[in-house]
Amino acid sequence: MFSEFIKKIKQYRNVLISYFYRNRYIEKKLYKYENIENDYSAWYSIYNVIAHSGGGIDGFIKTNSFESWQFAYDNGTRVFDADLSLSRDGNIVLRHEWSDDLCQDNISEDNIPDFSEFMHTLIYKRYHPMSLYSVIEFMEIHDDIYVACDFKDGIEILEKLIRIFKEKGRIELLNRIIVSLYDYQDYYEARSLYNFKNYAMRQYEDLPHNYYELCEFCLKERIPVCMITRNYVKEHDRFNILTNKGITVFVATVNKIKMFSKYKKKGVKGIVSDWLTEDIIRKEL
Repeated sequence: MFSEFIKKIKQYRNVLISYFYRNRYIEKKLYKYENIENDYSAWYSIYNVIAHSGGGIDGFIKTNSFESWQFAYDNGTRVFDADLSLSRDGNIVLRHEWSDDLCQDNISEDNIPDFSEFMHTLIYKRYHPMSLYSVIEFMEIHDDIYVACDFKDGIEILEKLIRIFKEKGRIELLNRIIVSLYDYQDYYEARSLYNFKNYAMRQYEDLPHNYYELCEFCLKERIPVCMITRNYVKEHDRFNILTNKGITVFVATVNKIKMFSKYKKKGVKGIVSDWLTEDIIRKEL
């Protein structure tokens, strides 16, 4: 038993050593990449807030409802996080998780609705659900907004999204879609489908959780934005690795001005938030 313990200790040590030297290797490689120059006209330079799942409303979060989008917009927010999921019949709707209890009768993880049922079932008995068609209409009405897509059912949904924009005759609106991805390989797949103008990498609970690898990938592919969670920041408070190379950092989810102010002093540009809107940020900071 003791010998097995020693063996595990050695294995763990070897992993740490390998991890350390790999990071040192990547850190040295970063110098060969040019810094990403700030585009002062880009959404990530102009705005501080991404409305999480459309933003909160009346004490409720993650509704992805029309009312939450409109409320955030009326309070200055111009960048919206849209959770794209598939209805039972394969249509793109906005839903954070089917397991979320939004007081919609007969809708759950075990009973995913078809498109018609979803769109006709009010959220919390008062808010109107949104689909990709709703997003397009909102973008048509508000020509200054950007939509950061979170592909809940996988990157495969992106091909369907592109086709719908084309069918609606609004392909130019894709210039205001932010393709935000968790996985490096997903980026190459997205790039093969369409020449999107805006990309961002998300480092949430998924891999690789390594600032050096993340930085190298963004520099190599010239991706200017990373979205990382507060937990990720807490565990790996090294986002200066990104910001020193000109990569813009947004932290999720932040709902307190003091916390945003703390991150901002360290070089964070913006936040993903339920309750803080662009107007609040510009008034308080």
